Amino acid sequence: MSNEVQAREQRLQKQVQDLKIEIDESKRQEQVSEIVDSDFFQDLQSKARAIRRQRRDRPSE
Repeated sequence: MSNEVQAREQRLQKQVQDLKIEIDESKRQEQVSEIVDSDFFQDLQSKARAIRRQRRDRPSE
């Protein structure tokens, strides 16, 4: 009987751990979306693309 209780407790602890991981992943995705969707980030990406384009189009020295 105590083995069954212990096994059940271990399963429940594993489920709680899995749920924590899912919540953490969800929070991370939300935070990344907030950053990526910001005007600052969009402007930064645009500037980075322009710099890369300039470097690619510049004749070799």
